[in-house]
Amino acid sequence: MDDEQPLIEDNHSLAQTNSMVKAMSQITPPHNVSTIQTNPAPLSFRDVVDGSTLWFNEAKKIKDTTLEWEDPPCEPPNSTSSVTFTKPILDKLREPWKLTLMGKCLGIYVRPSFLTQRVRIMWRPKGNLEVIDLGNNVYLFRFSLADDYEKALLGEPWFILDHYLMITKWKPNFRPSTNPFESMTVWIRFPELPVEYYDKQALFEIAKVVGNPIRVDYATNNLTRARYARVCLDLDLSKSLVTSVWVVSQWQRVEYENIHSLCFSCGKIGHSKEKCGSAISASQDKIHADHSPNATSSSTIQALTLQTVLPNQASHISTHGENASAEKNETQGEYGPWTLVTNKKKHKTK
Repeated sequence: MDDEQPLIEDNHSLAQTNSMVKAMSQITPPHNVSTIQTNPAPLSFRDVVDGSTLWFNEAKKIKDTTLEWEDPPCEPPNSTSSVTFTKPILDKLREPWKLTLMGKCLGIYVRPSFLTQRVRIMWRPKGNLEVIDLGNNVYLFRFSLADDYEKALLGEPWFILDHYLMITKWKPNFRPSTNPFESMTVWIRFPELPVEYYDKQALFEIAKVVGNPIRVDYATNNLTRARYARVCLDLDLSKSLVTSVWVVSQWQRVEYENIHSLCFSCGKIGHSKEKCGSAISASQDKIHADHSPNATSSSTIQALTLQTVLPNQASHISTHGENASAEKNETQGEYGPWTLVTNKKKHKTK
């Protein structure tokens, strides 16, 4: 039940927003004022964000989409096979893609038809939406309306079968096989965070140690639940996850929701420990060190040490070694299942 609660609260927040939109659309002028009967303009995604108390003020500064992409300096090869374009031509080629996002499901492969169906249900676009398969489980989502584009980009995180759908802006010269996603939006928890830090500004300061904070959930904002504070933020995928934050006088643990592919070796999202380049390199270094002519095993050193002390001293050393091992087991492995928490949606049965 606990894992299902945040989604219920998110639905409550969504219902609250929908109620606000409906209420504003039903406002009528005084009877003594002559008016022309018109349909009220629907609220845009920016309007909803501006009026929301869940979003951090720093995250409300939504950047306008621009065509001024910066191309890295690149000297073309001295070859008859090279092709270059002037900046005006490049702008013309890129203009149809200015309202395009790129997406990838983290840790799961889905059929293009199923993904298309799901995103249309999640985003409910007012205009046209094209879904284009780029291969390598990467898709393009091209919108005809800026409001639909911003809702999909900034309203995340989105989920496909309880897995994150990573979303980022389209960029020129992108190849799915060589260009990894640089960031993703996730929900994190601060379990047992003292209640005085549920203040919005305090939460922002704590959460920005982990990533770029965007908003909190309904229960955190209204303090209807204090077992954990829940924050939505943007993570840099090139960095290892932060598992604890020092808050005033003690360490505060950080938990990550619905991450299915976290490396328990390097702490980065996107691969497993078995496929981690850092872990493989460290393992190879250890093998080389163990086979070095000057290498002496730890068991041999311990045996030689015990032979040179008195029996009672040997007993003391053995006990101390066990305590040291126990302490190490408590602190080793910064990343593991304890870093993650599952927040599954409750499936209704007919």
